[in-house]
Amino acid sequence: MSTVTGPALPRAGADHIEPPPPARPVGQSRLPSLTGMRWVAALLVFGDHILEDYLAPHFAVSPVVESGSWRLLKFAGPWGVTFFFILSGFVLAWSARTADTRWAFWGRRLAKIYPNHLVTMAAAVVLALIVGIQITPGQLLTHLTLTQAWLPNSGVLFSLNGLSWSLCAELFFYLSFPFILPYLRLLSVRQLRIAVVVLPVVVIGFQFAIMAVEDPAFMSWLTYFWPLPRIFEFVIGMALALLTKAGAWRGPSLRQAVALLCAAMLAGMFLPAPLGRAPAVIVPIMLLLPVAALADVAGTRTVWAHPRMVYLGEVSFAFYMVHLLVIRACHEAGLFPERVTAVWMVIGPVVMFVFSFIAALALYHGVEKPMMRLLSPRGRPGRHLAAQPAWWGSRPALVLSVMGVAVLATVPVVAVVFAG
Repeated sequence: MSTVTGPALPRAGADHIEPPPPARPVGQSRLPSLTGMRWVAALLVFGDHILEDYLAPHFAVSPVVESGSWRLLKFAGPWGVTFFFILSGFVLAWSARTADTRWAFWGRRLAKIYPNHLVTMAAAVVLALIVGIQITPGQLLTHLTLTQAWLPNSGVLFSLNGLSWSLCAELFFYLSFPFILPYLRLLSVRQLRIAVVVLPVVVIGFQFAIMAVEDPAFMSWLTYFWPLPRIFEFVIGMALALLTKAGAWRGPSLRQAVALLCAAMLAGMFLPAPLGRAPAVIVPIMLLLPVAALADVAGTRTVWAHPRMVYLGEVSFAFYMVHLLVIRACHEAGLFPERVTAVWMVIGPVVMFVFSFIAALALYHGVEKPMMRLLSPRGRPGRHLAAQPAWWGSRPALVLSVMGVAVLATVPVVAVVFAG
């Protein structure tokens, strides 16, 4: 297996990693290949919801098809979400500004996600009122504050725009980022390598342990929707980014990493939930992101970095936020027959994709981009992201380990409280 390194990136010192100087004159923080890959991940989520909300309820298939392509679509959404969570940590750690402050960072992240969330939430409220679905104050409050995924209440979690549960997790990641990054930056290359080995083991081991939970819905919340344990995926991305920027990454080539991810998806189709979700693809995704980033730094052309793919990647968040609402609006409008024939099996998804893409373009150009320009802070006083940790800065590995243990220790407590 060939290795890919970043010759222009400096290596870390013995004690800790310093933010390296730009490897290229233009935009070290821009990673077009990773942006392009976001579009593919968004399509995976779209395929999952086409299955759940359109094909599965209305189209009878043979057991062979159900065990094959049906299972592929069933896990496609969780694979896409896992990719987004790891990618989020990677990109934020890669592009973190040393002179940035916590408040400026939080302001930019909210300017990115909240306007889209507010608009799609309003659209979901309108759709619910039109079809006669009652909306409770609890649903409105938890969705407005992006706290709906913190309790195992499906009536709240999947109400309005059900996809916004992932924003609840992302908001938790963003709030945690300025407190985790300073400690990760103090780790040596050896310690970072240990981290990127231990963290996926923790994620996979956690999924195995939770399989003992008898209630499928509660198990799904613990392993998939609950933001707390999913922060390990986000931190994996952060550690990978710092290791890659230090010039210390060793891994397969881009083609090999893509092939491994495809193979993992095929294998994951036949694993039981929750093992078919994040555990099936987490390692291949970890191998893919650094080599794609290094290709961008080296100026290597990739299909993912094509300008059209990059544009689609930029639109992907808006597409992610609108597509489920479009699918349900089409269903409520009676645009498709009750029983989906083979012809409608093709026509329906194409029509819903086109409507979703048009809505995504409107949301991206009409809300997301203008609001980011308007709301992103230009800088305000506060503690810099590059500042030394306020306590125990001499033992970053210990502090990070304690954080991880605290997260894991919370799981059985929550399980007992809610399961009991």
